[in-house]
Amino acid sequence: MSLSPSAVLLIVERHKQDLESSSSSIAADPFLQTITLQRIQNDLPHLLRALNANKGNKQHDSIQAQLNSLSALVDEQDYKIQKAIERQNAQKQSKLPQQALSVNQSSSDLTTNDNTEEDYASLRKRLLADGTSTSLDDQNKSADQMNEYHETFQEDIIKDLSGLASALKNSAFAFSSKVTDDTKVLNETSENMMKSLSLMQTVGTNLNGYLNEKSGGKISIFFLIKMMILIVVVFFIALVLINFLPKM
Repeated sequence: MSLSPSAVLLIVERHKQDLESSSSSIAADPFLQTITLQRIQNDLPHLLRALNANKGNKQHDSIQAQLNSLSALVDEQDYKIQKAIERQNAQKQSKLPQQALSVNQSSSDLTTNDNTEEDYASLRKRLLADGTSTSLDDQNKSADQMNEYHETFQEDIIKDLSGLASALKNSAFAFSSKVTDDTKVLNETSENMMKSLSLMQTVGTNLNGYLNEKSGGKISIFFLIKMMILIVVVFFIALVLINFLPKM
């Protein structure tokens, strides 16, 4: 589907606005403006074909003039962008010798620092040869003192850990002995309970034998129930008599 003349005119005006707004930033970032310019250059043939497809339109000539103006503006912007890119490349080329010079200067500074350190070392050796102490010796002494302090601290920690291990060992032995004693008590209790059970069984057997021997097997559960009922009746009669006899 081809574009209408009004759509072509709208696109041309939009491209002109983009070029005018980006013309001020060409010097700052020409590579970014190159992308915008290439997009417009790619649209120009499509816009021209769409316009030629509508030659009978009344606005054809005016839109053709606008399209030609856009093409001229694109060429002008292309020229400016190329010049800006060339200027940036020239500036980069001019900065390279300065960077190389700064690198050489930094390397010379490092060499100077190394020589200065060597001078300090040789001066210290000469002072020590005369028997004179320096601040470096004081630092070494303080380092030795710190090492001795750390060693003493570590020895104290080792002693404390040894004492703690001994205490834990003694506690474990004491707990083990307590458990052994409790086990002995439990075993003795179990044996006593078994003896009591066997004794109760013996007593029960003897009582059953005595009951069977004396009663000849006449005393049964039914007989015991009747005796209990008789005792309850006698007890009830006794209560009645106790309550009514004083009133008579």
